[in-house]
Amino acid sequence: MIPGPFAREVLTIIKSLQDKLVKIGKADMVTTSVGSSVLGASYPPSTGEFAANNLNDMKDVLRLLSAYGAPLMINVYPYYAYAADRSHVSLDYALFNATAPVVHDGELAYQNLFDAMVDSFYWAMEKAEYRNVSIVMSETGWPRTGTIPEVAETYSRNLVKRMKSGVGTPKRPNDTFGAFIYAYHDGPHDSFGVFDPNHTDRPFYAFPRREAPVLPLCYNKVLLQSYVRLQKDK
Repeated sequence: MIPGPFAREVLTIIKSLQDKLVKIGKADMVTTSVGSSVLGASYPPSTGEFAANNLNDMKDVLRLLSAYGAPLMINVYPYYAYAADRSHVSLDYALFNATAPVVHDGELAYQNLFDAMVDSFYWAMEKAEYRNVSIVMSETGWPRTGTIPEVAETYSRNLVKRMKSGVGTPKRPNDTFGAFIYAYHDGPHDSFGVFDPNHTDRPFYAFPRREAPVLPLCYNKVLLQSYVRLQKDK
């Protein structure tokens, strides 16, 4: 909802829902998710900042999340950055396959686009004076069409390995975060689905046992947009 015509309502909704949860004794935290469209700049990552027309709304939301100790959820799609500029964004960099740093940003070096995109949010939050708010990856994924189908499998496999590494980003190496793969099934106009609804939820591609996405959040596939949570091995 940020950016958008209802951006100013996000703060009110979060506060209202959180207050209701507190009244009934629930410890759950309410948050919201935003995509890269809230940023006015993102490359290199240190230029990351919220667009002027989104800044006040984002500051208000971050102020509330900071007070509650809740994370900001962000949607990060290296695929779209790659698809929009293939002459400058290498596929290996987008798929976690680069074997050496591709982008240097001051003292920070980036070997994959995912980390660079996450750090652009960290920079934006710091410039908005809310460094203490953590993040959770609410959406990331790669479509099976638009590139060869095996690329989606490679992205998902490498993402799981990346999340299980226990390492943060170059800017915040000690700050780890959770992530959700989008999506459980294909949407009406996309092919991001991991599972095939026409074959009793058979995965389109198989994960090795110790790399499998676990805990499908399917209590309400519409409401939760069919995320699959990636959890570290216990």
